[in-house]
Amino acid sequence: MHPRTLGALLGMLLACNSAKRAHADDSGSSSDNGPKFGTTITGQAGALAARGNTDTTAINAKAEYLHNTHANTDDFELEWLYSKSGDIVTAERWATNLQHNWNIASGFYIYASLHYEDDLFSGFAYQGDVSTGVGYTILDNAKTKLSVQIGPAYQRLRPEQLKKNASDEVIERIQGPDEDSIAAEAKAKFEYDFNDITKLTDTLSTVASSLNTYVENSLALQVKMSNTLSLSLGYAVRYNSSPPADTLRTDTQTTLNVVYTKKP
Repeated sequence: MHPRTLGALLGMLLACNSAKRAHADDSGSSSDNGPKFGTTITGQAGALAARGNTDTTAINAKAEYLHNTHANTDDFELEWLYSKSGDIVTAERWATNLQHNWNIASGFYIYASLHYEDDLFSGFAYQGDVSTGVGYTILDNAKTKLSVQIGPAYQRLRPEQLKKNASDEVIERIQGPDEDSIAAEAKAKFEYDFNDITKLTDTLSTVASSLNTYVENSLALQVKMSNTLSLSLGYAVRYNSSPPADTLRTDTQTTLNVVYTKKP
């Protein structure tokens, strides 16, 4: 995304925040932390359609189901990305994450997780891993939340070499054999509430093995428009250490989404 465009989007978010913050101050609104336990459902989506000298279409969507109890936490995420320029598909990706936590002591938990993704332009027909380990919630208060986890994993993937024509359109996919390896998995999740209206979230995750090291970081600035609707400006980076030849190691994604959240 062009820097001027990104700056304009950020300006829109800050303007929304200022207006909403002023309204909250006038009405004497207080912070809505919500109950700690229960079910939270979040869905977000954004789209772009440009017609003229170049026809461009881009769509992204993400959904999350989070259920918390005193003893356990279940977290399920599903995301999808698609973009097309003219008659050429330039991005098509879907991914899912599923994790279950067993709370074993104050702040500590044991987890089991599953990750799978299918990205037609990453250089891999698919990547998946299952992992288990120990996590710790470092901070959990009204303003700041921070948790980390680490453990062993089993990684499975299939390399895929992309052949493109002069128009940069994929005309052939040469898939290699399935490969697997023992790996290490780690994740950190951070959330900071600037005020009742604006918050910053960041999730960093990695799976490292002798086959490939995958790193993903998702950063988002979210501004509430109502109790259930928000605007979110997001920036994601995905890195593969060992993609096939002629495939870039790093992908980035900038989004401006409408977010719906249903809390318990």
